[in-house]
This record gives sequence, structure tokens and C-alpha cells, in this order.
Amino acid sequence: PRPGSSPRNVPVQSVPRNSDPEPQLSALSISPGTLAPTFTADTHRYTASVDHDVEHITVTPTAVSGATATIATTDADPDTAGHQVALNAGATGGPAAQTAILVVVTAGTKVDSYTIVVTRAAPPPAKTRDTPANVRDDPLDDDSSLSALAIDSGTVALSPVFASATTAYTATVAASTGWVTVTAAANSGDASVAITPADANPIAPGHQVDLAAAQTAAGTGQTTITATVTAEDATTTDYTVVVSRPAATGFGRLADADVDLGVLGVNWPMGLWSDGLTMWVADSVVDLATAPPRAVGVDLASGELVSGREVELADLDNDGNRFASDVWSDGETLWVLDRWRSPAISAYDYATLARKAAADIDEVTFEGAMGMWSDGDALWVMDGFCCGRRRLEDGTRGPISNPGVRVFDLDTGERLTDREFGITDTDHTLYGPTDLWSDGETLWIMYAEDKVARAHGLHSGTREPLMDIDFAGRDDVSLSVVRGMWSDGGMLWLSGRQRLSVEEGSAKRLAAFYWPTVAALDSLSVDGVAVAGFSPWDTDYAVEVANDAQTATIAASAHHPDAAITYPAADADPIADGHQITLSGDTTTVTIHTGTTNHTITYTITITKLPA
Repeated sequence: PRPGSSPRNVPVQSVPRNSDPEPQLSALSISPGTLAPTFTADTHRYTASVDHDVEHITVTPTAVSGATATIATTDADPDTAGHQVALNAGATGGPAAQTAILVVVTAGTKVDSYTIVVTRAAPPPAKTRDTPANVRDDPLDDDSSLSALAIDSGTVALSPVFASATTAYTATVAASTGWVTVTAAANSGDASVAITPADANPIAPGHQVDLAAAQTAAGTGQTTITATVTAEDATTTDYTVVVSRPAATGFGRLADADVDLGVLGVNWPMGLWSDGLTMWVADSVVDLATAPPRAVGVDLASGELVSGREVELADLDNDGNRFASDVWSDGETLWVLDRWRSPAISAYDYATLARKAAADIDEVTFEGAMGMWSDGDALWVMDGFCCGRRRLEDGTRGPISNPGVRVFDLDTGERLTDREFGITDTDHTLYGPTDLWSDGETLWIMYAEDKVARAHGLHSGTREPLMDIDFAGRDDVSLSVVRGMWSDGGMLWLSGRQRLSVEEGSAKRLAAFYWPTVAALDSLSVDGVAVAGFSPWDTDYAVEVANDAQTATIAASAHHPDAAITYPAADADPIADGHQITLSGDTTTVTIHTGTTNHTITYTITITKLPA
């Protein structure tokens, strides 16, 4: 593809037939305990039951020749022969506790797994003094205190510092922290500890808390973690940690990569385009007598102007009235957008910067074009001046009659009206739009003083509000007005100005950010049937099931491989495929959270039982 385009299809190379053995076990056993069903290489899920007194079991997997077996759970006692797995303990008088053990088998590039769910019996009822058979000389232990409490092995600081007699704490983590591991130990060997929210990943060591899901469910930026200690005599004490996590905006700040455009002599920074080394900035002026509107090249590594990389916007009407609002190139031709003039998009040879009039796009009169982007074949132009007014023939300003995105064939300049779409009144504010950019699927339109880039489907024009980029309210943006935006898919650059005092005027700069990892789902099904009308950007669904249904199986897959999917309740049947939800009453609402380090989306399914 041409530079600046967004390639989507990558050729698949043929590779030799994989000769690796199958990733299977030849034997699997635990001690103490017995697997059910009896082990066979093709059976991948097992259960076992042990008494409450069994705190650890030894898991022994044997892989077939050429394969290796790894137990995902940390060895609880590496000094003892075999791999020791610590078993979860239930509360006194409560249900039995389950521990899921994952055995991963690898053979070359092939990977498979086996799961063992061990049920450990609940502790026996507390001893009493009024039953003759249980009469004791010593009183029941009433110690319900903790001897230790930590988050992420102590790397997240508790405030105040942990002390057994202190029960309330606070902690702060970065916005990029999606999960934390909580560990708590009781002072007394006869006491038990239960932690809420529920363990989001029972296979991993420690108690995992999904902060992103908990925040979304609570509607705040805080998650309360509670460790409840139950003594032998049933006395309880709650230890709480309120974890604060800043709202994930989806973009991390890279202030060290900012460029001060003011010191480079840029007067009015507008739209952007880059080849990865040089950032081209459309530079307009308030007073044409002082400097002509132009496009200039800035070296991103040094933050300096690139010598010889400047083009003055052609004054084709010979009236001195020009306004450079954006710039784009395919590596051969450089196009500069003039907000008012015709031809509104003038072309220059990218190497020499000589005029290239044959590549002008002049079969259109814009009302106030402010941004453009191309995939190398078509060119999208945002027509709708940032102050919501267009220039009339008598020099006055009038309302924009039809703000929207215009599309042109880049080679012929022909207008492709069937691919265009308008901007609704609710989206067209007084101070927008000013620029646009696309990743080849979604088109973002930036609104200047709102500092919000609203998302649309590139080819459909359909609004995708969950993909909006919102910088409003952030103290680290360093821009009062955003005029331009451009990204390589890894970094995002914004151009604009920061208002200072009346005496100092405004600072002009390029502000740098890194792109987020989107947390959208790719698929969603209930009881093996795809949810009707599913779209990653629609979050509310309704599903009907049989009247006698007691559970529903939810299956979801995330777009990004590192995205975590969490549910409001534990899996009712961890052995079965999918996540089992127990249905209560005629209607059950299920919320699904999918999150990456800096992006979270919540999906809701309302499951209704059909009439009997």
C-alpha cells in the first residue's frame, strides 16, 4: 500500500506441515485423592474430592514423548517432591471450596490443557460447650484478626501501613492497572478468611480482583476489597481496602515527545500528516501580511523544522485570501487543503515540492473544509468550518447548510457521493469539527474546543459512540483548542494551542499520546446460539429461553487477545464449557465486562423465560 494508507490484508505464507506430536498427557494423577472419570488422554476435565484436613495435593502429569507439561498454579512447597497445589478453604458451616488446577501441555507450536476441579470439604461446625460429647476444657478461639494483608505482594502500598489492629485502608493504582492480587493471612490457625469481590481467576495464585469490572459495576473510580476473618467461635472482623483507580481514558500521555511549535515559528497549527519521521503541519495565520499560510515539516526526533520541507499555499485566486487547514500525502504527492478557495485541495510534488496542478482536486466548492484523510485510493474531507459559519460572496459569514464528510477519488478527483455522509445537529457544535483521521475502519472527527473526536464507520457513516476519543477534563492534554489529529496506530498526535494570559497569548504545540487497546467483543452467544443483531458497539441485548430453564450458558470472545472477560457471578458449573449463569425468576439480567489495560466495555443481556 501507499505510505499513509492502512493495510488490512496480509498475504499468508505457506509453511511446512507441522510434524510436532499432539500436546497430550500419557498419565495424570493426584495425591491424595482420585480423579473422576479415570484418566484417558482424550478426556480433559476431571473432578476430585478431599477432606477438609487436606490443605495441599500433589499433582503429577506425564506428557507424551516430545511434549512438555506445566502446572499453571505455583508450587506451594518447592522443597517437597512433586508439584504441591494449595487448596482453597471454605468458611465454617459454609459450602465446600473448589480449586481449579490447569495443566498446560505444549508440543512445539501446539498447545492444549487439562483441568482438575478439586472440591475440599467445608470445615466442621464450630465446637460448642453445651453438647456433652463436645465438652472441652479450653474456650473456643475468638481471634478474628489478620497477621498479614497485601496487594500485589506489597508492591501496591497500603495507607496506613498494615497493622493487625487497623481494619480500614486505602490504596491507589495506575489507570492501566486492570487486576490486583490480594493476599490475607489469619492470625489464628483456627480462623478462616474470605475475600470479596469474588476471585476473578481461581486458576491463578492468590485472590484476583478485576478492578475494571468492579469500577464499571459500581459506577465510580473506586473498588472496595473486603477480607472477612471468621474466628473459631464465629466472631468476625472485616478488613477493607478502598482501591482508587483513575478512569481509563484509553490514551496514555507522552509529554516528553511533545513539540513546541511556537518556537519554530508556527503561527496557527491546524491539520497533520506524517510519514513516521517528519510531521507535516498545516500552518495558517491571522494576518496574511505577516506570513503566508503554508505546510511545514517537523522532525519528530529532534522537534526541529526540516530544512527545505516547506510549501506555501498557492494563491490561485490572486486575492491573498488563503487558509491552510490540513495536509496529506501518499509519498508521491502532497495535498494541502484550503478552507475557502477553489481548487480547495492543491497538489505538490512530495520530493521537490513543486506545484503539481494536474493532481489538484477542484471540482467542488467547500463551505469550510477543515480536515482530510485518505486510504491511498479515496480521500475523505470534513466540510464544516470550526466556528459553524461559511464565507459568503459578499465576505460575510453564513450558516453551514450541510456539514458532512465529502469523498473523492484520489486519482481522478471525481466526487464519490454514494460514500458521503452528513453530520447531525447534535454532533455539529459551534467549535467543531476541525480534523479527521481513520484506521481504515473507523473515522474520527475532532471537535476543537470540545476536545472530543467522535467516531463513525468509515464506509457507512454510522456513529460508533463507544469508540469516541474524549480528552475533555484531562489536565494533561496541554491544549485548550485541538485543531489537528494524526496517528500511526501506535501514537496519536494532536495539534493546537494552549491559552495563556492575555499578555502571553497562546502556546502552540504538538501533544503526543499512545493509542489504546480496544476491549470490544467479537462474538456473544447464549446456550450455543449467537445473540441476534450482535455488534461490538451495541451493548444491550434481550434473549428468550425455555420456561423450565434453570441456567443459561454465556460464551463470549474478545477482539484483543489480552482482553479479560468477567461476569457478575461465579461460574455455576466450572467444568462445563462456557460460563453458566443461574436464572432467577422470569427475568435475569447479566452484565459482561471486557477490559484491557486502558479500555473497558460493559455488555448487558436480559434473559427472559418464555410463558409456560
